[in-house]
Amino acid sequence: MSVLFRIRESAVASEIIDGEAIIMQLRTGHYFSARGSGAAIWSLFAQGVDLETITQVIADKTGAATDDVQAGVSQFAAEAERHALGALEEALDADAVATVPALPEVWAVPVLEVFSDMQDLLLLDPIHDVSDEVGWPMQKPVV
Repeated sequence: MSVLFRIRESAVASEIIDGEAIIMQLRTGHYFSARGSGAAIWSLFAQGVDLETITQVIADKTGAATDDVQAGVSQFAAEAERHALGALEEALDADAVATVPALPEVWAVPVLEVFSDMQDLLLLDPIHDVSDEVGWPMQKPVV
């Protein structure tokens, strides 16, 4: 069974800029940073690539031990899931072809940094006043 990390598209906004994944969890107001291997892994998550393939691609490109990479990828996915950025699930299509992002030359365990200093401001955003079923720009009905 192949497992992938599916990003919660309705609750997460992210972009990779200059080798750094910048990720916002819109419901909690937390934002995250992942650099180096973390940014590469996030990019592959976004492409729907399963964890086994991510591990193999990174191990092949960096020359790192597959077991070390597998542990780092799994830990990163679990941490992202813990912060409600997505969920681990069974992959239905194991034939996904990935566009491999730039990787550091040397493997380093990915780190997901969490920031909550702007939480109050992010939660004030009017996007939080929408109907969950319809989404932005439809506002919740006034009762």
